[in-house]
Amino acid sequence: MKHVIELKDIKKIYHIGGEDFAALAGITLNIEEGEFAALMGPSGSGKSTLMNILGCLDRPTSGSYKLGGKEVAHLGDDELAVVRNQHIGFVFQNFNLLSRISALDNVALPLVYAGVGRRERTERAMEKLKSVGLETWAHHKPNELSGGQRQRVAIARALVNNPHIIMADEPPGNLDTKSTKDIMRLFEALHEEHKTIILVTHLGQNGSLPVWTSEALAAHTQKVAAIIDGHSHEQYERLVKNRKGQPVLIAQTGTKFQSVGKLVIDDYGHVRGELVTQLDGADAATEAVVQRKMAVVREQLQQPVATLPVDFVTEGQRRVRNGETNLADLAVDAIRYRLHTDVALLNGGSFRAPLSAGIVTYESLYRVFPFSNQLVVCSVTGQQLLDALEMGASRYPQEFGGFLQVSGLTYRIDPAIPSSVVLDDKGRFVKVAGPRRVKDVQVNGKAIEADEDYRVGGTAYVLQNGGDGQTSLQGSLLLEDTGLSDVEALADYLRHQ
Repeated sequence: MKHVIELKDIKKIYHIGGEDFAALAGITLNIEEGEFAALMGPSGSGKSTLMNILGCLDRPTSGSYKLGGKEVAHLGDDELAVVRNQHIGFVFQNFNLLSRISALDNVALPLVYAGVGRRERTERAMEKLKSVGLETWAHHKPNELSGGQRQRVAIARALVNNPHIIMADEPPGNLDTKSTKDIMRLFEALHEEHKTIILVTHLGQNGSLPVWTSEALAAHTQKVAAIIDGHSHEQYERLVKNRKGQPVLIAQTGTKFQSVGKLVIDDYGHVRGELVTQLDGADAATEAVVQRKMAVVREQLQQPVATLPVDFVTEGQRRVRNGETNLADLAVDAIRYRLHTDVALLNGGSFRAPLSAGIVTYESLYRVFPFSNQLVVCSVTGQQLLDALEMGASRYPQEFGGFLQVSGLTYRIDPAIPSSVVLDDKGRFVKVAGPRRVKDVQVNGKAIEADEDYRVGGTAYVLQNGGDGQTSLQGSLLLEDTGLSDVEALADYLRHQ
């Protein structure tokens, strides 16, 4: 079979703080037409960066990418848009459905961009909704659909232009077990139709549904391209078989240098792995490079950002997880200021240290936000905000990492009303089944409107990934992937205020 995708020495370099960061460091990969392939790796390994390049959403810094035999690595934006529309269907983890239009109109959107007439695009969109079992839900808006239904709408949208390549970024990552199995069956059916399927997913076991673990995914696919760099909390090595019965080596090296992964390919092409837990002394040349880099990092961390007149604290026993504090107010105000949004949100669990009066350095800020979460801007409906606030207040007055700190928005909690939030088996928001305890919600001094769209800034962890169970915010339209972290936004705010 011929190669539909050919990558050769693909590199993606970002310039951050005067340093070059290699998100992809020379990827060579071939995918055959009609293949069911998986790109697997731990967090931070470059999976999404690679998918963006494969999907012609981004360009590599260097290297060759041939799609269907045509070099596309360095096409212009308009040319890439044409390639995407004609050849590739995308299924995003967070659905990326427009909240104010129906499922039918969401599915028809790619046909609008392709210049297809209204009557034909309506017929084709309805046909694709029927193929995923949602024809009776065609005129419902996304917030009236379950997570599994929204995922199927996203798949129908990906198929409506009849692309020969389907790319999916952890498509069942936030669904329950039954919905995930249904989605995987859909992908298998598409593969039987000779579509080329490329799934991007996390490498590992912990936090994964049984059908979405590394082993289960390897069993579904014909080819696994494993990206081994990144952040992992698991440590194991095992051999499993893919759909063709071929062996696939899956290894996780753990966190904090529990071990180093070693891959050996012998003269006969046999692959074996080893988790190295002890090293015989330090290599002098490597140690010298590490120390030089650490000296640069230490110097950068000690750079002053601003001088604070008072302490900014989390107050008492992590008050930031069940109430308002001046540190939280400072941080969410910083995000709203920097991103120019109507509302800003942060989960209380993201705060890990106070800021003391006096000189504030970057090291101080990284103590507050050690995870350096990335910031995004999304279009969120008033109803989604109301549900997110209700979820955040569900355990009040007990501590909860998902308690929402807000800017541009005010509300009160009535603790006399028990929480009626319904959760799934993973502790994620499903619905509010009774009286609401969050009252008097206002956005910039005006009563919130459930069907209004608001520009909301916050971390991708909360707004896109359903962190702390905040799944009501998923499926919002991504307006801006800012490239900023919470630390950078706070630093910028302190410098200018």
